[in-house]
Amino acid sequence: AWCNYNDTTINDSHNVSSMTDVETGVSWANFGTNMANGSYAMSASTYSGTCVRHGPYIMSKSTSQVKVLSLLETNCNYADSSVDIIIFGD
Repeated sequence: AWCNYNDTTINDSHNVSSMTDVETGVSWANFGTNMANGSYAMSASTYSGTCVRHGPYIMSKSTSQVKVLSLLETNCNYADSSVDIIIFGD
């Protein structure tokens, strides 16, 4: 699975069916088809032309979704940003 999104807007993806906005800077990526188990590997990255983003971080994961957050480096508040996630598993 993989996804490029901003808040709840999916720009492109494979096996990510939707995004759930938890709060500013915190989103669930919901899988179209569940993973076989929760022991998959995942990586996330973000880009900001102003270099004020920090993270993103994976907060939790299950067979059906992953929770990702992004923070502002300047004050550690959550912030919506463009994020890329990649998931490898069965």
